[in-house]
Amino acid sequence: MISFEFVANNFDELEADFQREYGIDLREALYGDSRVGGRRLTALVNGLSPRSATMRKINANGDEWGSTEELLAVLCELIDLGNRMYFQAHFEGDVWDPIEVPRPHTKNEIPEMSPPENVRAFFGTMAMSAENVIVTPSDIADSSTSGEAQ
Repeated sequence: MISFEFVANNFDELEADFQREYGIDLREALYGDSRVGGRRLTALVNGLSPRSATMRKINANGDEWGSTEELLAVLCELIDLGNRMYFQAHFEGDVWDPIEVPRPHTKNEIPEMSPPENVRAFFGTMAMSAENVIVTPSDIADSSTSGEAQ
C-alpha cells in the first residue's frame, strides 16, 4: 500500500502524473466525493510509466534511464569490446581497459566489511562463543567428504 508519507513527499509529481497519464485530479481522488481506495491508489502509482515524474524522482534520483539508454550503453561497450579484440589480434602491446558506461541505478562502491563486534551482535551468542575458531576452506571440504559434523 502507498503510505500517506509517500504521497505527501511526492505530491507535486504524483499530481502532475495522475493528470497527465490518467486524467484524474489527485486532490479529487484523495479528498473529493469520488475518492479512490488504498488498493486502487497503489495500483495507479505502481502503473505509472518509467518516464513519469514520480518514477524518475524515486528510482534514479531524477535521472532518466530507460531501455533506449540501456541499449545505447550496451552498444558502446560491445563496440569497445570488438575494437579491443581486433587490436589484440592484429597489433603488439597492451590493450586498453574496457569502457564502462555509468548507469544511474548502479553504484560502483565497494562494500565495506562489517567490524567483528557488529557481526557478533548480528549472529548473537553463537558467534560470541566461537571467537577463536578459524574455519578454512580445507575444513569445509573435509567435513563435506567425511559426512561428520565438526
